[in-house]
Amino acid sequence: MLEQTDGATLDPTSRQTGDDNDIDMTQGADDYATIIQEGNLNTAILSQDGGAHTADIQQWGNSNTATVTQQQQ
Repeated sequence: MLEQTDGATLDPTSRQTGDDNDIDMTQGADDYATIIQEGNLNTAILSQDGGAHTADIQQWGNSNTATVTQQQQ
């Protein structure tokens, strides 16, 4: 799932290579992310709630899980 609003960006260099990789991402205003998954069965969960946050998630190998939450204070 990918949900973006108000100028949010998923970097065009983001990629998935392998099988059964999953990205669940929600972004708010002016948030930016790069997500790379190389391998199998990787899961990335990213929640950015506005405020021009930046995230870089890189998963190499198999069965990795990353959960990142960035909220405006």
